[in-house]
This record gives sequence, C-alpha cells and structure tokens, in this order.
Amino acid sequence: MTQPRSALALISLIFLAAGCEHLTGPSARPAWKEIPLDQRVTDAYTDFGFELFRQTRSESPDGNVFVSPTSAAFALAMTWNGAAGRTADEMAEVLGVAHLDRATVNATNRTWLDALRQTREPKAELAVANSIWYRSDQRLVPAFRERVSSHYGAEIAEITDAAAINRWVGGATRGRIDKVIETIPGNVTVYLINAVYFKADWTKPFRESDTRPGPFHLPNGSTVSVPMMSQSGAFEIRSDAEMTMLRLPYGTGRFSMLFALPKPGSTLDDIAGSLDGATWRRWMTEFAAVPRLQIEVPKFEVEWESSLVESLQRMGMEAPFLPGQADFSGMFENGELWVDDVFQKTFLRVDEKGSEAAAVTVVVGVDSAPPSLVFDRPFFLAIYDHATSTVLFLGQVTDPS
Repeated sequence: MTQPRSALALISLIFLAAGCEHLTGPSARPAWKEIPLDQRVTDAYTDFGFELFRQTRSESPDGNVFVSPTSAAFALAMTWNGAAGRTADEMAEVLGVAHLDRATVNATNRTWLDALRQTREPKAELAVANSIWYRSDQRLVPAFRERVSSHYGAEIAEITDAAAINRWVGGATRGRIDKVIETIPGNVTVYLINAVYFKADWTKPFRESDTRPGPFHLPNGSTVSVPMMSQSGAFEIRSDAEMTMLRLPYGTGRFSMLFALPKPGSTLDDIAGSLDGATWRRWMTEFAAVPRLQIEVPKFEVEWESSLVESLQRMGMEAPFLPGQADFSGMFENGELWVDDVFQKTFLRVDEKGSEAAAVTVVVGVDSAPPSLVFDRPFFLAIYDHATSTVLFLGQVTDPS
C-alpha cells in the first residue's frame, strides 16, 4: 500500500526587546566567563548565520531585515536528526557540519543550549525553547524522539489544534508572539518549532530627556524624522575604510548590540559583500575603547517575517523541499515527508531604558564637544553573546520609522 505523502513545517519564533523594561536581579555583579564549546560547531553556525543573512537580505536589499541564525540553526538541526541520505547530507552541508558526526554536533548543541539558558546576567533574560508537534496517525522513530528530547530539550506533543501550538508559542515568547498558525492544513504531519526570547537592559541607559526628533536618510534618498537617542561617554568602536562599528553592552557585558554604519561613499551592499563568519571573528578582536564619543541611535521597532525556503535552497539545501525525493525516514516510521516551509517571525524594540541601578549614572559635562557617531542612515546590527561566541540575531535597519 502506498503510504500518504505529507509535509512538515519548521517555524522559528523570535522576540527581542533590547533595553526595554526594567529587569530585577541580584545587586552583586555576576561573574561570567567564556564558555568552552566545540569551535568546529560554533564556527560552522556563525558561517551559516552570515550566509543565511546575505541570502535573505538579497530578497529585500533596501528593506528592514531581522533574522535569527541561532533560531534557524536549532530548528534545522532538530530536523536534520530525522533526515537520511541526500537530504541529511545537504542539510549538514548548509549548516556547515558535514565534516562532523551527528553525535558530536548533538552533544555540542546540548551544551550550547544550556549555556544560552544559563546567562548568570541579572540584567538580561534569554530563553530558548524547542517543540515538536506531530499528527496522531504518525509514529515517531524512537531514536529520533530520544535525540531531540535529550539534546534539544524538545517538548513533544500530538497535534490537536492550532490553538494549542499558539499557546505554547505565547508562553515561550512571554506573550509577545501569540499566533503563528491560523489553521492546520490536512497534509501537515509535523511542526518543528524553535522560539528565542531576549530582553536586556543597557549597561548605560539613554536618558529619555535627551531623545529628540532627527532626520534619517532612507536608501531611496528621501528623509524621515525619527526619535534619536543620544549620550556621550566612553565606548568601544571599530573602524575601517568602509564602516564604523559601535558596541553597546547590556548589563555586565556578556551580551551586546553591535551596530555597523557605512561611511559616506559606502552602502549596506558594500559591507554585505564582506560579511562572513571569518571576517566577523576577526572584527570581534579589533574593537578599541574611545574615551569621549557622542552617539546618536534611533529609537525604533522592527517586525519582520519571511519564509527562508528560497534562501536555504540557494545555499544548497534542495532535497528536503522536494516531494518524492526528501528522505525523513529517520523521523517517522510511516509516510513520505518533505519540508513545506521554513518560516521565521521576529520582533525588535530598541529604546532608552535600562536597569534602575544604571539609571543613576552621571554624565559628566565636558568643555568641548566630543567626536560624534550618528546612525542617521541605514545600518547593520547584531546581538552577540560573548560568552559562547554566538551571533543570536542579525539585521539591517533601513527605515526605523
């Protein structure tokens, strides 16, 4: 008897609120240090993340883009654990782990997941959750169930209705994203979902009284007025012929937001041409402290959602999306499956507020204006975990209004 051919769907869900609400925590400065992970895996995911971002922004080079390589990597790695043959080979190649055995990758992912969840940072909250929802007439392969449970902490449940999945999503994102599925198509066999939630307070918050309307120059040459936050003091920057990068830390510094502003005569496209994992790792060693700098950063929100299928296909992941050719025999004991969609939805908010303790920081007046760095035109940004060398989020802001 011919088994039914069904689709599976991957959904990455990310909510990021940067420097938004006050977070309470112990007053003592926590000690965090670099967490040792298998560098072969972490470097592979960094390379994957930048290539995914490059491919994704190519579909909208002048629009806002905000993607989470971390969320995509977790969702795809879970799926890879149920793949076989050419399907598994292509997924491993795109993730950058084709030279490693599955046990090594899974063990590293477990350590990575634990390290991300245990931030020891009272001014930041980072939550990562995985779940798998499957149709009741399908039978999960026991080895697959064990791997995704033990290495990815995945919650596994039968599909009942869209409301149950949306409730899980709402809980995993602290209510910030409460709906990703309207109805469940009859041919969907399984949803593999990763959710990332991040909220942090700036080490040095911006004063709301210093926020003023300012011009922001769009890619098409027009200008919009946006609220510009400003402060002066010591900051870490990196500069070359094409751009200037700024690091704004959260809390005690394990996490930071990194901005990249093209210099006059350069564009986001120029910078994107050099974006890759090796370049990023070098950039992270080239920041230097500047004792006096005036910065202006837009206060903004970005909502973004997109299918990642075409980006992944251009990266070389083709077989998983082909009915009749995809091989997920390691996931289910019955039926033919293929990936119908890989979908990601993200939200980013950046504003002035930080922790209550940091809010009393005194800005000492100077007798002359310090050099300035004004983000009044399209820029790149990233959220980076220095302890695990993880690029949590990558994006470009072309219109903060």
